Amino acid sequence: MADFAYCDKSLPYEVRAKDLVDRMTLVEKAEQMGDNTSRGIPRIGLPMYKWWSEALHGVSDIGRSTKFDPLVPSATSFPMVIHTAATFNKSLWKTIGQFNFDVGVPCKIVSPIDAFSEYGTVDYEMGCGEVKCKNDSLIFEATKAAEKADATLIFVGLSLEIEAEWWDRKDLLLPGYQTQLVKAVSEAAKGPVILIVMTAGVLDISFAKNNPKISAILWTGYPGEQGGRAIADVVFGKYNPGGRLPLTWYQNDYVKDFPMTSMSLRPVENYPGRTYKFFNGSTVYPFGYGLSYTSFKYQHKSSAAEISVETKLNRFQHCRGLLYRDGKVRNGTEDCASVLVDDLTCKDEISFEIRVENVGEKDGSDVVMVYSVPPKEIEGTHIKQLVGFERVYVGAKQSKNVKFVLNACKALSIVDATGYTLLPSVLGRLKGLVAKTIMVFSTIWKSFLAMENVYDYMFHLLKEYAKLLKFKPTIPPNAKRVCAETMACACPEEGLFKKFMEQSMVKSPSHKLPCNLPPQYEPP
Repeated sequence: MADFAYCDKSLPYEVRAKDLVDRMTLVEKAEQMGDNTSRGIPRIGLPMYKWWSEALHGVSDIGRSTKFDPLVPSATSFPMVIHTAATFNKSLWKTIGQFNFDVGVPCKIVSPIDAFSEYGTVDYEMGCGEVKCKNDSLIFEATKAAEKADATLIFVGLSLEIEAEWWDRKDLLLPGYQTQLVKAVSEAAKGPVILIVMTAGVLDISFAKNNPKISAILWTGYPGEQGGRAIADVVFGKYNPGGRLPLTWYQNDYVKDFPMTSMSLRPVENYPGRTYKFFNGSTVYPFGYGLSYTSFKYQHKSSAAEISVETKLNRFQHCRGLLYRDGKVRNGTEDCASVLVDDLTCKDEISFEIRVENVGEKDGSDVVMVYSVPPKEIEGTHIKQLVGFERVYVGAKQSKNVKFVLNACKALSIVDATGYTLLPSVLGRLKGLVAKTIMVFSTIWKSFLAMENVYDYMFHLLKEYAKLLKFKPTIPPNAKRVCAETMACACPEEGLFKKFMEQSMVKSPSHKLPCNLPPQYEPP
């Protein structure tokens, strides 16, 4: 088993995964997708594995798991909690892999009340009796507290009683009377108001976003044991936040536009698309949105406005048509609309550097996010897609360079309506840079594909086949008769004649490429 490619750690993950899957039979593949358990395949060294904890929560403490390095006993395949994804911090995800579910209950939980009490006097009022906030009986006392406070913090959100794998939400609104609580308290407050939202899923808080009395909105996900202190540090400016939303925060009307049977990401009929890749309607906050106590400015280090990626095709790589918004399908041989990514080696790379400048007065970190934008003329493709990101810490009034090296196929490819991944031979954009994909054919192949030559060759074939209708085979003089037994026996002759006879004994299909086609017919 040590000779198996998937055991070779020096190979890319894609190569190792493909080698492992290719060694499985169809039945063995199906057996790995059982209810929370894969049966394993002893013959190729794949152990039985309970994947529940890793696939759902991001941390595995059962069986073997993926390792970042020998120091990390188990790794996250997905961020453990949704707000860790908002950091776009790969090193943080790796750090989470150092822990598993055996750690136990936290030694001490720091609540927001505990943390803010370290900075000053806290006058706390509940506002709602529970997360579902079934009545407004406690809102009045909360407004009275806000009238006297120098600053007001309103905590709202959801819990596992409302959002969970086993619960379906009916809307994207705050539950019960929470919206009324926010409106009433913010209106009564004499000082600045900060709204803290604790939720994993999205919420339509447009009313708060557009409320001039609310100075700031802080989304915290579901904080851990030090969550209260983290919130206080951000509010008082001890820590400069730099997170980005890993979700699109839709408006509440969005959920009314879909039937239960609609599973498509792309817009279908009168239904809008899903995710930032296909939804172009109004949002509360878009994917990747985030604020900081400082400001950043980007600049491309290269002066080149266009990057060309030339991909040379051979005669066995075929062009595929693309539907354009004008209703026409383009599959010209001269421009070649697109090529199947699986038919390409995909070794071409796009590299560039971004200069990130902190133009504010406070040190901070920022996430440089690179999106590819396909040509808008192509029908049914995504609006944009995230192809690279990097978090960078920059001091005030300082700058740093961030280098990106992207695979051209992954960065510029599109997926058509039938599920094929294609590389279009038209312009795509990378966050201000233009990446131009060019399909290059040899001159001979281009001329061969010209329609006039195709018609000539068709005429040539018809003429030659027509001759066969009149052809009557005759035995030429001095011919030697041979039979199957003669061909099977060793030929006594030597030299080229023997070689010819050996090559004539075809036992299986040839592994060589087909011979060259005869030249086009030239009329005498």
